[in-house]
Amino acid sequence: MWTYISLMLWMIEISYCKGQQLHNYPAINVTQNQSVLTLAASFSVDGGWYGGSTVSGAMLALDHINNQSNILSNYTLAMNWGNTKCDSGVGLKVLFDQLHQKPKKIMVLGAACSVVTQPMAKTSQYFDLLQLSYASASPALSIRSVYRNFFRIYPSETAINPARIELLKRFGWKKIVLLYQTVELFSATATSLIQVAEENEIQVTATLGFSSDDDPYQALISIQKSETRIIVGGFYSSQGRKVFCRAYHLGLTGSAYVWIITGWLEENWWLDPLGEGVTVGNHHCNDSVMTKAVKGYFGMATLAISSRPQSTISGLTSSEWLQLFFKYLQRPGAYVGAIDFASFTYDSVWAIALTLNQSINPLSKINKTLEDIDYYDKEALSVFKDQMQALEFIGITGPVAFNQNGDRLGITTIKRQIGSKEVIFGLYDNKRETVNWNYSVAITWQTANNQTPVDSPRIIVVNASIAIPLFIGILSIDVIGMLMTIVFLVFNIKSRSIRIIKISSPNVNNIIAIGAISCYISVFFFGVNTQNINQHNGLLLASCWCRSWFLVIGYTLGFGALFAKTWRIHSIFARKSVKTKLIRDSRLYGIISAAVFVDISIMLAWGIIDPVNIETKNESVPDFSHNRDRIMIISIKQCHSKYPIVWNVLLFGFNGLLLVYGAILAWQTRQVKMMAVNDSKLIGLAIYNVAIFASIGAGIASLVYDKPDAFFGLISVFIIFPTTVTVCLVFVPKVYKLKSAGASMKISTFSVANYNVQGMIKSASTNLKTIYPDINVDCDNVEQVINTLI
Repeated sequence: MWTYISLMLWMIEISYCKGQQLHNYPAINVTQNQSVLTLAASFSVDGGWYGGSTVSGAMLALDHINNQSNILSNYTLAMNWGNTKCDSGVGLKVLFDQLHQKPKKIMVLGAACSVVTQPMAKTSQYFDLLQLSYASASPALSIRSVYRNFFRIYPSETAINPARIELLKRFGWKKIVLLYQTVELFSATATSLIQVAEENEIQVTATLGFSSDDDPYQALISIQKSETRIIVGGFYSSQGRKVFCRAYHLGLTGSAYVWIITGWLEENWWLDPLGEGVTVGNHHCNDSVMTKAVKGYFGMATLAISSRPQSTISGLTSSEWLQLFFKYLQRPGAYVGAIDFASFTYDSVWAIALTLNQSINPLSKINKTLEDIDYYDKEALSVFKDQMQALEFIGITGPVAFNQNGDRLGITTIKRQIGSKEVIFGLYDNKRETVNWNYSVAITWQTANNQTPVDSPRIIVVNASIAIPLFIGILSIDVIGMLMTIVFLVFNIKSRSIRIIKISSPNVNNIIAIGAISCYISVFFFGVNTQNINQHNGLLLASCWCRSWFLVIGYTLGFGALFAKTWRIHSIFARKSVKTKLIRDSRLYGIISAAVFVDISIMLAWGIIDPVNIETKNESVPDFSHNRDRIMIISIKQCHSKYPIVWNVLLFGFNGLLLVYGAILAWQTRQVKMMAVNDSKLIGLAIYNVAIFASIGAGIASLVYDKPDAFFGLISVFIIFPTTVTVCLVFVPKVYKLKSAGASMKISTFSVANYNVQGMIKSASTNLKTIYPDINVDCDNVEQVINTLI
């Protein structure tokens, strides 16, 4: 019921379409009592598709069949045909007129364009007519439940997908991108190709469609971003010209890219028929540019002319038929256009004739003849379908046979555009599922050394590592600094009983040296995390913790000791009276221990609450030296935790406050001149040095954290330089003074008498009074201070 209503609505709609003149071939007076079997034929002579040669192919077939004595001997096969202009509305109007005009039609031939064939096939089956198409390739026509009485000589567009897969396999391409015009013919083919590609382990990286009225620019931009170089396209000529014009200006053509498209487009389809070139968006492509853009594309199409020398059903070989057909086209008024489809039309008419001929006996068993068949004859339809389903013959286009869906099991040609011609270099047999390559056809590429293009840039993963010369150079300087500090430490320990060393708090100085050594060791771990252990996350994780612990503890020991010494001098000389309380080294150890305890607490909390893990960061870098065929992926392994900012704020906050306070104390004691008691000026310089480099280094290093060479170089400089300067400021003056007191004297017997202690005391007292006039300090007080420190 609903089918009938839909059909009526179709009829009402198409009744408003402009009528198309119907033609008869051969010209027979249908009023005479002749055994004429008439086909309702549809062609697209102009309009959306110029396929005039299909008309000529059908006419030639009718001539040959009607001159055969062994086929339909008692009948004349004729056709009543109209021009659909590749328009569905016009096509339905043509069919409507054919079915409502005499003579009655026994079968339907056509149409060419799938958009016309689909509604026609739905309509013709309502009249219980068998329909055979010679050019429609839409995969939708394979749905038997929808198109029950439909067959086609030209295979479904999906039939070329296995050939596409074979082409991809031949050249080792494993990645493709699909670009198609969003009409059912191409979208359904793309859907099928995705499935076939998956079955053959070929990755479809992107599937992009664009409508007939759209600029394909955005789709092509997506292809460009996908970095996939093998592009499988499906589109008609007009849109194809836009695609290649855009692709040319986007750099998606040429040596790096391979295009695989439909191979049934008209000859020189990329050239504008009006000779005006192609304009799309703000780009214009003349014929020269378009020819350059399409250079070397691959095309897939059903074999139009068999290359086998054997005779076909007509008694002619394919080459003989081709010569004859070209002569046929020379007749006055012959229809031309889309010559590649003429052979399919020729074989289609033969398939209908053979089906009718082989149906004579089965029909006679139910007391029917061909001339008795009328519309709505389901018995005759069943006979016709059975005979066509079982049909097998050799046609001009090769072996003809149909599967259960009415699709042709033919041969697909694999072609390459060479010059201005499409050259066949491979044949895929859909029935046998085999491919035959013609290796005599040279496949050349536009690449250097004629290398086969790659399907995508080769991904080369390189584990980021610090340059060996940089690592060795910095490590050498680091080791030198460490050895120097060890020498100073040994010197300080051995000389601790000498008064000039003893009064400078040698144990506190030892802590400074140990802190410096710890900082030097951390430099090694900052470099070792990218050296030769990239594949061992456990070692990397250990290096992350080691560098943090050594640097934090080393900094706190060194700077904490400097701070403690400065604090003691400030405390002594800032008091109103020095008699009340003296500050011994044990107080300094307490300050240092407290600072270290705070840092250890923060580090332990960090490790427990927010443990550090290894994060891999990849950065792609195109390698233009290989025609953009390689992409270097720089893999950087970094120490990472979820909340690094929180922990760094805690660490930097505490140590920053200590740093600022220490700098203030150093500034306030800058005029104390008792060098034997107070290293104030030198310690102040050391504190300023640490403050500047620590604050600047932390900021700059964080900016280049993902650049191993820059990060390692900067962080090393900001650790080694202030550490070395601090060590030198603390120990070099002591070594110098000790050596200048007399090289011949043994350190163990060095006497404080060599220094003018009383003069030193007087000088200190004078300086103190100068700085603090209201302080009551005499020489005995200062001497007590010195004795306390000894």
